[in-house]
Amino acid sequence: DRYLEYTISLSEPVSEDVVLNLSTGGTATSDVDYDATYLVADGNGGYREITADELKIAAGETELKIYLQVKDDEVTENSESVELTASTTSGKVTGTKTDSATANILDDQANGVDKDATAELTVSAGGDVTEGDDRYLEYTISLSEPVSEDVVLNLSTDGTATSDVDYD
Repeated sequence: DRYLEYTISLSEPVSEDVVLNLSTGGTATSDVDYDATYLVADGNGGYREITADELKIAAGETELKIYLQVKDDEVTENSESVELTASTTSGKVTGTKTDSATANILDDQANGVDKDATAELTVSAGGDVTEGDDRYLEYTISLSEPVSEDVVLNLSTDGTATSDVDYD
């Protein structure tokens, strides 16, 4: 499992809890590219969902680390961003009471983790056609994997047959 890590911090400890409101944005899609459940470290090398009463920087502390689990959608795509915004209404916080940070989800196509490597294009012929049979030459164009964007094809012919004489 992979996780995005965000650190929400104060410049110095304060004498009361700083309650936080969190939200996400960016180009990545919540619950498709990442799980929108806010997580904290569980103390045993893993993560657990943060409870509502834990969504704060505790009195005397200066930071809270939040994690979001990345999902593998197995689609070849560009990098996607996840922006985490934290805000507070605490009187102990002066100046800006809202801040955000952005982390990127990089597609794993280059490291062989799963099957979403770039697709291979294949063209195959459907067989020979005898002149005068009113049949068509048939070609199949396919991709080895689904991709997240349209594939634009530029088609051309070549060979010993002559266009507009042997075929239309």
